[in-house]
Amino acid sequence: MRLYVASGGYLRYTMRVIKSAARKAMKLKLNEIDDAVLVAAFDAEIGASGFVKFNPFTVNITAIENEIIGGKKNRHKGASSNRIKSKKKDEAGAVAELS
Repeated sequence: MRLYVASGGYLRYTMRVIKSAARKAMKLKLNEIDDAVLVAAFDAEIGASGFVKFNPFTVNITAIENEIIGGKKNRHKGASSNRIKSKKKDEAGAVAELS
């Protein structure tokens, strides 16, 4: 979930973070990619570039869940969704007039 939020769901940014973290872990002779390495990799590769204004590897899971839920809510508030709703109402009115 943290990688998804960090990359905005884009595979290119996900791979940037993973590759950077792997390079850092190998340089430090670590056997695994830990949280500290992911924090550094995110800061180096993405930072606060617009996907999120915080490092998802440094905050608690609640902040990440709010980011995902908030993002979904904001996506549904577009003009196109309002047009779809009004079109459905118009179609329902037209059907009622024909009856």
